[in-house]
Amino acid sequence: VVDGGAGPGRLLAGTAIASLEAQRRQARALGLGLAYSGTMEAPDVPRLLAFAPDALVFGDLLRQDGGAAGTIIPERVRTARALVADATVVPGSDPGAAATVPDRIFLRDWVVSIPLGAYRHERAPQRVRFTVEAEVARVSDRAADMRHVVTYDLITDAIARATIAHVALVETIAEDVASMILAHPRVAGVDVTVEKLDLGPGSLGCRILRRCAG
Repeated sequence: VVDGGAGPGRLLAGTAIASLEAQRRQARALGLGLAYSGTMEAPDVPRLLAFAPDALVFGDLLRQDGGAAGTIIPERVRTARALVADATVVPGSDPGAAATVPDRIFLRDWVVSIPLGAYRHERAPQRVRFTVEAEVARVSDRAADMRHVVTYDLITDAIARATIAHVALVETIAEDVASMILAHPRVAGVDVTVEKLDLGPGSLGCRILRRCAG
């Protein structure tokens, strides 16, 4: 169990995504279950579900003013339930749902310093730029809350998870980022560009386009 503890700090505010990914890998390698507990807000739910935990332990998210003594608010329960269901069921059977034209969420010119490359000197951090665009299914004609969108945090989290250790090839990181984003059931396709910025006067790297097998 990864527990963010009590208090005003959110679980994801106090725990780095890379740390959560390292804990996930260790738990699965040891055959252990994985659960997250702590202070959460609605946008945190799909981010934590991307780690495929066995359980999420809600508390403050469901209660008036947070804390164990707060009154549980039915609308917050419905929101949490819908966000969890969204991780396993692709919406769209509702005849009142939005048109089939997909939306796109994107991240552009996201630069991080990471060890990346086949040469020995590339084990030191260098600047790497990510540009990612994901095609997502619409479930509402007007997005009103987190139930109606795919958060772009899934993109930044995928990059953080894919870059926790040295990788030899930009293609490997691009594939890992694409795979993590495509794991969300409402993502139909993804376009990932990874560029090294410190090897010359320009940039070099790769771009991949991937779609769900279905």
